[in-house]
Amino acid sequence: MNKYIFSCLLMPSIAFAESSGRHTTFVGQVVFWIGAAAVMYLVGRVVFKEQLHERRTLRRLMDEIGPFHREFDITSITRWVHRCNPHVWHLYIGHDFSDIEDFVTPEFMNSYREQGPRRVTAKGEKLRFDKVLKVHPLGVYMIRDEQPPLGVELMLRLEEKVEIVPSISMGDSSQSKFTQIQTFWTLRHDGKGWRLNRVWEATEDVTDLVQRTPVPPVTEWMPSNST
Repeated sequence: MNKYIFSCLLMPSIAFAESSGRHTTFVGQVVFWIGAAAVMYLVGRVVFKEQLHERRTLRRLMDEIGPFHREFDITSITRWVHRCNPHVWHLYIGHDFSDIEDFVTPEFMNSYREQGPRRVTAKGEKLRFDKVLKVHPLGVYMIRDEQPPLGVELMLRLEEKVEIVPSISMGDSSQSKFTQIQTFWTLRHDGKGWRLNRVWEATEDVTDLVQRTPVPPVTEWMPSNST
């Protein structure tokens, strides 16, 4: 894919170079710049596919669904993630579900050990959760043929600030070092609210969001029971 994109970027430059020895007309310059703009637009849609889908998802959550189902509003989602995330990290440290069972699906409880956020650096140093920096709503789509909000899944990318815990304590908190990690979350709606279904380290962009079944217009949903 990178080779293809690089070749596309070179095409307008090659064409311009071949005509540099000839008289360059105004029409030729217009054609060149229109071609270059078209190539950059197509390349941008490929490279920034996840970001474009995030913008569309955010508009649906804020302008269409959120006003009728408040748990879909991005402010409510972000608040829910901030409450849940410390319990997620505590679970991976102590393997204790007592504080998180109301936040997660049965599927999460059965398979949480398989993935999770990145918890060590490349050097093997432990990472300790500090706070959520940003919540990106990447996609909202149907996973089951049910009446929404049942069957709705929401995919998030979290930017998290974590502390690098040294292998030997130096006894000086001012020397604490922090880094940033990114984590994918999927939330599923149980008819009353969100439940965390899966957590894993975000090592690359998601490229199949447009292929997933879109959530129908909110006018086709059942009346909200939100209070």
